[in-house]
Amino acid sequence: MVAHTNGKPLMKCTMCNVKFLKTSALMEHMLTHGEDKPFECTVCDYRCKQLGNLKHHIFIHTNEKPYTCTFCGDRFKQIGHLKTHLLIHSNETPHHCGLCDFKCKQSGTLNEHMRTHTKESPFKCSLCDYKCKRSCNLTSHLLTHSDETPYHCPVCTYQCKHASNLKRHMVKNHQKVGN
Repeated sequence: MVAHTNGKPLMKCTMCNVKFLKTSALMEHMLTHGEDKPFECTVCDYRCKQLGNLKHHIFIHTNEKPYTCTFCGDRFKQIGHLKTHLLIHSNETPHHCGLCDFKCKQSGTLNEHMRTHTKESPFKCSLCDYKCKRSCNLTSHLLTHSDETPYHCPVCTYQCKHASNLKRHMVKNHQKVGN
């Protein structure tokens, strides 16, 4: 179906009524409604319906970070990650709690904040009864069930399970702050 806007015809998807200026964009969009996944990664077995998704996927293998912050130079694999990052350089707080005056820059921070109202602890240890509000706390907790010591002192043989312990060790034993 064809509609018009500002004198230009719009091509309309017959499945979901999304409109496109170009027939090629409509044709690519129509792939999302089918089961076919014609775009295939040459490195792994990933397949997808749209070329743009494949181009995005390829960055996993190349470690390329094509999106650069013009304020600080940090680089990102995804444009969405750059857009989220750009908020740290602004005073904008687009996410607002509906229950209190809390405002923040990222949706994940708001989701985490909402748990202060619901008392929800969605992250649960599969090895014991430990529950927490943040996934990073569960990741840290899981180390208590293993012999893994991922943090190593660069000066001596000290090893530990948590970054805070290494930092404390560096200050106490080597008079410097560890990273």
